[in-house]
Amino acid sequence: MIYTGKYENCKRGNLISISGDHGKKVGFEGKYIPELAPKLSFWKVWKENTSKISGYENTMFYIREYYKEVLIGIDIEEILSKEENPILLCYEDFNEFCHRHVLAEYIELKYGIKVTEIEVNEYGVITPKARPKYIKEMLLSVINELGIEELQGHGCFNCEYVLSPELIDDIINENDKYREMNYDDAVKEIGHCELTPYWYGMEHNYHCDNYYPNHECLSKCKELKINVTF
Repeated sequence: MIYTGKYENCKRGNLISISGDHGKKVGFEGKYIPELAPKLSFWKVWKENTSKISGYENTMFYIREYYKEVLIGIDIEEILSKEENPILLCYEDFNEFCHRHVLAEYIELKYGIKVTEIEVNEYGVITPKARPKYIKEMLLSVINELGIEELQGHGCFNCEYVLSPELIDDIINENDKYREMNYDDAVKEIGHCELTPYWYGMEHNYHCDNYYPNHECLSKCKELKINVTF
């Protein structure tokens, strides 16, 4: 499992800094992974643009640069392979824009590994928090715009909202209600094609039109005419 959080809100666990200054502003003295930090060059531009351009434009700039300059040039699985339940830390609150949220969304999309934003008190009690929803949409927009890589094999089949079988299993296993249901019914109950693994949708001929009529990916996949052998 991979977690993200704010320095001040995470008191215990495998705490790892991913901010450019190693967390010095708050006196953090733990591990540091520089490969996951933003580059100072585009961070400065983003900071200077705060009062010059719209918040949307500036956020898109940051995500685009972080994606180009950092994410596509590293193997995150390899970087984190020796870390047990890492908690990747930066400064912003859970509901504010932060590069750790971009990183979390990218890991889920690229590798199908669930990343949870959390707070951890001094007793080790974990409280999950919700990341800003717009970050995933903006990251997907950047990936599609640049066309550098394909996010193949993860989530709802035949659209960009793609996650792995492992992630859907995590979602089911963490919810008592879903665990008591058979797999097929649990996926339907979740009710969001973003959470339907690619292979499962193909095998069962699932499609957004049938199970998720209000989802935004409908404009990208209206018909399914594919023969698949398993």
